[in-house]
Amino acid sequence: MPVSICFIVPSGLEDIAREEIAEKLVQYPRLPPASKWITFPGLVQCSFQTSGLDINTKTDLCTQVREIQFFSVEKMFLVVASLDVSKDEFQAKPADSTSGKIPWIEWLASCITNCALESWIGAARILNAAGFCPGESSPEEILFRATFLRGDFKHPIANSQTMAGALGASILSVSSNAKVKLENFEIEVLGCLIPGGSFAQLLLGFSLESYSAKAKPISWRHRVISGRTSLRPTIAYCIARMANIQPGQVVLDPCCGVGTIPIEASLTCQPLAHFICGDIELDSIHNKANINITAAAPYSASVVAWNAKALPIRDQLVDIVITGRLH
Repeated sequence: MPVSICFIVPSGLEDIAREEIAEKLVQYPRLPPASKWITFPGLVQCSFQTSGLDINTKTDLCTQVREIQFFSVEKMFLVVASLDVSKDEFQAKPADSTSGKIPWIEWLASCITNCALESWIGAARILNAAGFCPGESSPEEILFRATFLRGDFKHPIANSQTMAGALGASILSVSSNAKVKLENFEIEVLGCLIPGGSFAQLLLGFSLESYSAKAKPISWRHRVISGRTSLRPTIAYCIARMANIQPGQVVLDPCCGVGTIPIEASLTCQPLAHFICGDIELDSIHNKANINITAAAPYSASVVAWNAKALPIRDQLVDIVITGRLH
């Protein structure tokens, strides 16, 4: 059986994210070569052929992937099970008026509990050995949170929270020492619905991220202050990577907001470029972008207050223009 790992990435930028993931995986010679790649909206799935390999090798694979810093990845998880789901059934089936229960959710819980039981146990052993959570012989409780990503699928009652609840209840039914904890948890269990014609694919798995009460979410990467509509660092990285910035080039971001694009581009893509950025909102420039750029300390970045419709920049100065928004 191959070991599959899913990477949650910015929707619409999957090909750019896949390039980065593949590029970094080959830098680790102890990892088996990727045998299959599948790209879904907002998700890249990579399978490693592990036939004949023992649990220690599979554990080493998960540990190494976990330690790689992927700038385009929001989350990554070890796939435990993959099930086909009728899209029409999910979208159309109403709640049972007599019991108040949602038949589709009951079916989901049953699939997770019964069909994937052996897979859950096998994956749990790999993660236990990798130090993600206490071993099977430990009396200590495994603190987990269930998260469900349903993408564009709509249901009048079965929202993401309801499905996460069904997923969590199923984990409790197969693990005697598991305990739900929404904050300061040790491991996250993920469910994800992938569209595909009349049927959808339901992916279930364990997150490969380390969680700590002190750990900052990825939205705070390389910045100390954010804004209400700040661009996510993963998107900024993908945009900068797509621009293929070269050393010595002058890069312009005319609507920089809190400075996410020049910071990510400089620190993760091309540290030897020169960045000029600005915004018409003085609060963004003086109280946010300057603070973030000072804290991140990129090689060369200048922040200016301006109107993007009348930029005070001479002709032929700029090599590349990249921005997250234009109004």
